[in-house]
Amino acid sequence: MTHTLPRSAGHNLLLLAAALALVAGLAGCETATMMREKGQVALRDGDYDLARHELQRANAAKPGDVRTQYYLGLTHLRLGEPRHAQSALERALTLTRHEEPWRSRVLDLLAEAMHERDQDERLVILLQEAVDETGAARDYVRLGKWQARMGNVDEAGRAFTQATQVAGDDDVQPYLEAAIFYESVGHVDHAVRALRYAHWVDPSHREVAERLRRHGVVPGPAASTQPTRTR
Repeated sequence: MTHTLPRSAGHNLLLLAAALALVAGLAGCETATMMREKGQVALRDGDYDLARHELQRANAAKPGDVRTQYYLGLTHLRLGEPRHAQSALERALTLTRHEEPWRSRVLDLLAEAMHERDQDERLVILLQEAVDETGAARDYVRLGKWQARMGNVDEAGRAFTQATQVAGDDDVQPYLEAAIFYESVGHVDHAVRALRYAHWVDPSHREVAERLRRHGVVPGPAASTQPTRTR
């Protein structure tokens, strides 16, 4: 005896088969996000050639993605390809002018790529433009760090001073970064002053307390100094 399905059941099976075929087709179609994530995993695992391959695929599929450009730039840097890194990161910067934290991440990495290509003059111009654009403490800190790396002590000091002037009331980082800079150039009095300001902003900050102790200052209310600002 031949068994046949009722017409309604057969129709349902056809619909199910079509749906399964659609799902299978979609499963085999990688999106740009999937490619980028595969590249990120390869980058994390140290397989930079694979990371570059997957991120280039993701970039071809969706060239306007900030994260893809960022991780592609990072991969090129890890592969010793600063020119390609700079190109990717400059594209990323145009895509994320005001979006944090990606703007800062891109600027940090772009600065490394430009430095590796001996473009320090252009690098300073870029970082100054970032400061002029936002007036934010984080951008002054970045400028100060790079001026210090280039041996421009006076310019670095001015940048760190300005960072502390525009810092938020609860932002300890500019004072801490200023203290680290002053310690590196042997200006102990300036370092301790910056640490005292930082201790006022955040009395529970462990690194600030540890650095104060290294300078013979016992953390506590007596070690804190309220920051003075001209703004």
